[in-house]
Amino acid sequence: LRWLARKFWLVTVSVVIALAILVQTGRILSPQVEQYRPQISAWLSESLGVPVQMDRLSLRWQALEVALQLDGLRLGENGEVQMGYGLFHLDLLASLWNRELVWKNLQVDEFAAGLSRSDSGQWHIDGFPRSAIDTGEDAETEGVARVGDPARIFQLGPKVQVRNARISLRLADGQRAQMNLPQIQLE
Repeated sequence: LRWLARKFWLVTVSVVIALAILVQTGRILSPQVEQYRPQISAWLSESLGVPVQMDRLSLRWQALEVALQLDGLRLGENGEVQMGYGLFHLDLLASLWNRELVWKNLQVDEFAAGLSRSDSGQWHIDGFPRSAIDTGEDAETEGVARVGDPARIFQLGPKVQVRNARISLRLADGQRAQMNLPQIQLE
């Protein structure tokens, strides 16, 4: 029984020390993240399937939570989706446990995007590739096949808050509408 207790405390102390080293390393390297903005933009462009540009990128560490700040984010060939300021909170423990990025509390200011509705009734984000359903292709052919689907915003995190949003809607018959929303909260 003592042997088991010693092993338990040894593992617990080792995990705490490893997390402390990870957090301190992240805090030391956080100011350097701006230097990698072009590489991060290229990686996001490849992942999303659309060009990504951003004016500024920074990281802040608060205990085991990382806050990623993006300023002047533009997505699409002509920057069809724009975000003035975005703060994305990464849950470090949940990310390590799940071995994938786990986001929580996403905050976006000065958001602008266009949504178009196809003849088939599917909605699409302007500037993004058409989804596999819209084009009639097999939905399993591409890992980013549904990236243009506006409903994917619900997969970003448990809480998404958008302030000062301008959304342009375009129907298949050519009708247009502009929505200016002071605040959107998705939970």
